[in-house]
Amino acid sequence: METVQSAKPSASRIVTPTVPDEVLSVIARMRAPIVVAHVVPDADALGSMLAVARTLRGNACASKIALPVGSLSRRLTYMFEQAEVGVATREDFETADGFIVTDTAKKPRCNIERSLKETDWSAGRPLVNIDHHHTNTRFGNVNWIVAEAGSTCELLYYLFVAAGYEIDAISASLLYAGIQTDTVGFSLPTTSASALHAAAD
Repeated sequence: METVQSAKPSASRIVTPTVPDEVLSVIARMRAPIVVAHVVPDADALGSMLAVARTLRGNACASKIALPVGSLSRRLTYMFEQAEVGVATREDFETADGFIVTDTAKKPRCNIERSLKETDWSAGRPLVNIDHHHTNTRFGNVNWIVAEAGSTCELLYYLFVAAGYEIDAISASLLYAGIQTDTVGFSLPTTSASALHAAAD
């Protein structure tokens, strides 16, 4: 299903991304999801994936991430170590009840094991696609694509707030890393008031 993005003014008059109800409801029903980002994950891809897995784990989910051996840069290893989330096995992919793909424009770009790429690895399960790239191909069952957003981590901040999920200090650090790096230190035109609000919070 394609979700049309809209925005609404908040109490502070900052126009923030409106999280579609279907995104919230589909994720809320997941109990054993796998969170996936793109190959050669940067701070936004890694931060968004890790923050989702960590936050859902605190809400009765046995969430894990897809992170093939050798796909994590040494520079960003600290983010993975800080998050303390589990890495999905081939068996986990078979038993997962859903997938959340973050910061990834095309399904073939998903950072999964090579052998899984040769299969329809998400078949029969919901796949929620959350991204800020205008090139996104809307490959999910549910798609939330906001090309105006400065980062996927910015979008996930607003998703967590809308869902009422607690954002602990580690998840906040992971989200901040994505927001700060994808806006190049808040210097790009995508550094909107909503991005600054999310970073400040």
